[in-house]
Amino acid sequence: FDEKRFIHAYPSAPDSQYLSESIGLYMEYLVMMEDAEQFELQYNNLLDEFVVEKEEDFFIKWLIYEDASVNALIDDIRIAAVLREAAELFGQPEYSDTADRIIETISRIQTNNGYTVDYYDWQVEFPAQRVTLSYLIDDVPKDMNADRVLENVDASEVFFPEYFDVVNEVYVKSEVVHPIDQLLIAINRERIGLSSDLFEEWLKTEWAEEGRLFGRYDRETLQPAVRY
Repeated sequence: FDEKRFIHAYPSAPDSQYLSESIGLYMEYLVMMEDAEQFELQYNNLLDEFVVEKEEDFFIKWLIYEDASVNALIDDIRIAAVLREAAELFGQPEYSDTADRIIETISRIQTNNGYTVDYYDWQVEFPAQRVTLSYLIDDVPKDMNADRVLENVDASEVFFPEYFDVVNEVYVKSEVVHPIDQLLIAINRERIGLSSDLFEEWLKTEWAEEGRLFGRYDRETLQPAVRY
């Protein structure tokens, strides 16, 4: 924390950035701890430093930076969800009203070809051209087509594609995969009743044989691409 209780992205680096991801996760923690006072402080930090209002639009910058003009879908969704929880828990309807403004703006303009996308750049008034599958958490509203993107994934391979190109309507795969992203995608699929049998089988085998997961894997060979 700094003197205003803003959270650095990396605790060991006091000059690291302040991210909407960090404040959203901390607000989740404060709701879990039922800490109304600290939650209100972070809520005010959110409004003072992260929020950008342009007429009826209500944006959250993905980081505190003067020229930042882009939000991040997953962080906004997380913040909106925790604001609604806090509104009920702490008896503060203002929190829920703010959540409504966040979601309304995303639903109205952060779309491309009928899909809710990763971000919106309000400076150039242009939405992203992709959806990141690991971002499609349980809190994403049903009308944002998250389930459709997850349902159409080809699960005949061990590793999932990372992105969906909404312009060309194709899934995009990287040659080297990140197992954390893969786990998040599998969790997102499971919440809507979709199995990930091949990935799960590989995961269990890798853990049984290696006793650990490596940080990166080659998509084609399924072998570790790094030694950490």
